[in-house]
Amino acid sequence: HIVALLGVLMSGAAYVPLGADDPPERVERVVRTTGLEVVVGDAVVDLDGVRRVGVASPAAPPLAAPVEADPTSTAYVLFTSGSTGVPKGVAMPHRSLVNLLHWHRRARPASSQRRTLQFCDTRFDFSFLEIFSTLCSGGCLVLVDDETRQDPIALGRHLARHAVERAFLPVPALTGLVRASEAVDLDLSLV
Repeated sequence: HIVALLGVLMSGAAYVPLGADDPPERVERVVRTTGLEVVVGDAVVDLDGVRRVGVASPAAPPLAAPVEADPTSTAYVLFTSGSTGVPKGVAMPHRSLVNLLHWHRRARPASSQRRTLQFCDTRFDFSFLEIFSTLCSGGCLVLVDDETRQDPIALGRHLARHAVERAFLPVPALTGLVRASEAVDLDLSLV
């Protein structure tokens, strides 16, 4: 997902994350609302019928030069869960992402050796802070799969095994991690 995200932004397009577990109605609404024309991922999506039609070819297109984005152009569009009705899209301009990164670098200077957990799914806005604050400071982004993310003991072992130094965790995940680390005596040194 990270390489696709960077590729989309470098092409001058806007990133609109879709999840493999998203209901077809949600995918259809996102596609219709945003006017998506291209989907990058592990599968090819027929945007006319909004259905999965096969596995994408591994052949890569030729590289193009990065496009300079206007600060007001859209960097990404995230959709609300729709728990109070219909999911709504929020378009974030490049300027907002750049301002967030400048603020973060001033507020929390990071060494280039910092290893950061990419905990949030890219369908959530906080993932952009995890990803870009790490990459922009020369750090290492440590990925985690969904199964490990949801199991506090497995997550703690993953953090220890990959020497993660920094993680942005929601309170329930942090609480579970603290309890799990005490239960199995994990030595975690997170910032």
